[in-house]
This record gives sequence, structure tokens and C-alpha cells, in this order.
Amino acid sequence: DQVRCIPQKVLLVTLFWGANDHVSAESRPEYHVPLQEYMKNLRCIIQAFRAPTFCGDLVEHRPKVVVITPPPSNREDRDPATSAKYADACHEVVRGLGD
Repeated sequence: DQVRCIPQKVLLVTLFWGANDHVSAESRPEYHVPLQEYMKNLRCIIQAFRAPTFCGDLVEHRPKVVVITPPPSNREDRDPATSAKYADACHEVVRGLGD
């Protein structure tokens, strides 16, 4: 694993992930990410931010992570029901990881 170094203490990270992932696989295959893969990716990103990082004098950084669900959408390439599934999956991942 690579050692990450955040030069300044980060207190809060906002993560808005999945707005394009839930597009229709038929209409936009280059953007679509299957639900289980989306959940796995989101989990990995959150865990990476929550992992302890050390810089210089070994000060530990553990920022709070605020996760924003994918937005509802009724665009042609996004189904509102699918948008809701991805938002629910986002909640499930966050609940599963706890504080």
C-alpha cells in the first residue's frame, strides 16, 4: 500500500458519488456502473478517507466523511426508480460502515 500524506489537517470531506453511475446501461453503457459495483466502490472510497494517514510529525488525520446520495432524476437516460435504488444502496453502505 502507498502511504498517503495530507499536508494539512482535513476536518470534513463531502462525497457526492453515483450521479452518473445509475444511468441506463442500454443508453449510456460507458457511464453505467452495476449496483453491486457502485456499492463496492463507494465503500472503498469511504474507507480510504477514514483510514489513518500520517504526515511529517506523525499527526493522525481522520476527517469526517459526509456522503451525499445520488440525486433523483427523470432524465431520458435515468429512471427515477433506479435512482432511488442507488440512493438506498448509498444509505446501506454508510449504515454498514458505521461511524
